[in-house]
Amino acid sequence: MDRSKCRRLPLTPQQTPTVGWQDYLLEKLRIQKQHFVVILSRTRALLAKSFEELPMPRLFIVLPKVVGIVDGHGEPFPVQFRFYYLCECGGHTALKKSKEVHRIHIANHPGYDLDNHDEFFDKYGRYLLLMMYMVKCGVSSAGREVKPLLDLMSAEAINEDQDHLDFDRENIRCLVDNMITYLEDRIRIKDRDMDPTSQWELHPSELTPLKWYLNRTEDGSVSGHLHQTQTQERHCRWICSKHLQEYHESTIQILQELLTSNGGDYDYDKTMNKIELRCDSVVMEKCFRDAMSNVRWIQNSDVNQRSLTELDLRLDCNTIPYCYQDLDCDTSIPTSTENVRINININCLTIGLGLSGLFLTVGGNHDGIRYFEMEIQAFEFLHLEILKFMQGCHYTYLTVSDGISPEADNCLVDIIRNSPKLEGLHIRCRINRLLTIINLVLSTREKAIQDGDSLSLRTLTVSADDLYESTITFIGDSQLFDMRTSISLAREDHLMFDFIVQYGWSIESLSLSLSHGARLTALLDSIQERGSRMKTFTVIPIDLTTTGLNILDRMTR
Repeated sequence: MDRSKCRRLPLTPQQTPTVGWQDYLLEKLRIQKQHFVVILSRTRALLAKSFEELPMPRLFIVLPKVVGIVDGHGEPFPVQFRFYYLCECGGHTALKKSKEVHRIHIANHPGYDLDNHDEFFDKYGRYLLLMMYMVKCGVSSAGREVKPLLDLMSAEAINEDQDHLDFDRENIRCLVDNMITYLEDRIRIKDRDMDPTSQWELHPSELTPLKWYLNRTEDGSVSGHLHQTQTQERHCRWICSKHLQEYHESTIQILQELLTSNGGDYDYDKTMNKIELRCDSVVMEKCFRDAMSNVRWIQNSDVNQRSLTELDLRLDCNTIPYCYQDLDCDTSIPTSTENVRINININCLTIGLGLSGLFLTVGGNHDGIRYFEMEIQAFEFLHLEILKFMQGCHYTYLTVSDGISPEADNCLVDIIRNSPKLEGLHIRCRINRLLTIINLVLSTREKAIQDGDSLSLRTLTVSADDLYESTITFIGDSQLFDMRTSISLAREDHLMFDFIVQYGWSIESLSLSLSHGARLTALLDSIQERGSRMKTFTVIPIDLTTTGLNILDRMTR
């Protein structure tokens, strides 16, 4: 690569020292020193700042793009600047016995040409100026370190070739000095009485528009081949691909040491990109969950706890890191049993926990949790602590798969009235409990509304032995509701007559065989007169009277 060297000119002409001139120089040096101390404190503050979420990398520099020589110096032509990211590698990316140097350096990326640089410097100029001073002088703060220019450009320091860059160790100092002078002059022209490095703070949300000023590469990327990671303190860092693998291995190492030091089993299959972990202690399980919450690149996890003393966990890992926020499924009762509490991340598409008849499913996307489903077999099978957990827990959908006994009716009432985000309820039950459960839920909701309570429940589905299924949709906080029912029977039964008397108007689909069905046909005729929503009627008439056949004939017209 053809690179040009910079020749530095003296700042002031040689003059014969005089007493007045010496005093002037001393005062100027004092002011410069004071100014430098202020700049140094601000660069340390900038480096020490940490955020849990960053939409874009926050450390970058801009250099004049060297495309030619003006008057023998490396001065930039107008509107020619190049943008470079810095990799934020450090202690959180390094293995304990790593031989690699993990410190902030220029990213392994050729950089981006700046579009609309005037607007860019108006928006980010003060922040950029501090970073230019940071890479010129070097700074360390909060356990993080930026080396001065020559070390920043050292290929040996980061063990990688930097031929992709448009500058080298010999001319970067001149380019940085030119950039600092350019930014200071620009800021002083706009604000003559203001310190150029004041008001440098930048909120994470202000990083998002950054991408619109970068002339994108062929792949459309604007992140400089950097990847988002998090430290154990849950601070976001953007690192280069070279340090990414070691970051993954360091987080796996945390889990491995935690388990093996406490008698657990560990197996990492790199070909399948999957970890299998087993531990036998409930206390150990809690420690593991705390450690797992720091492994930010886990994409999917399936948890199946067969007993209170055994945990069998599989983690499907993704080689691309993601920045997650933790969310505790149990958001209301901090003292609830640890066996049903689990830390999850909001970008994890699904995560399940099976425990003593209880199964939880949580799903969402980058915008947050979308649903939290809970499935139980029956209330009487659950431990008292789990019942306490369910009351007030922020799940959105509950399924009871093995019916509700009369003894558990009060549990159902408590769940409906004390679950602030319960939107859907699905109950599978025996035929003889169908009407009782429907009426119990309707009366519970009606009583809550009369008491001035607001319920989030919007849908109720009750199915009985795969023969009956009714879905009720509640309308706002009113006592009004809509109901749709399908029935499929091989013969008539007493429940069907009772159901038709109360909710026959809700039947959309009916399939059955009629034997001596004069009473049924009369009921259906009565429903027809009151307004039926029947869409499908499948019937095998056996030994019907003439009156019954005439009623069926009228219904099908």
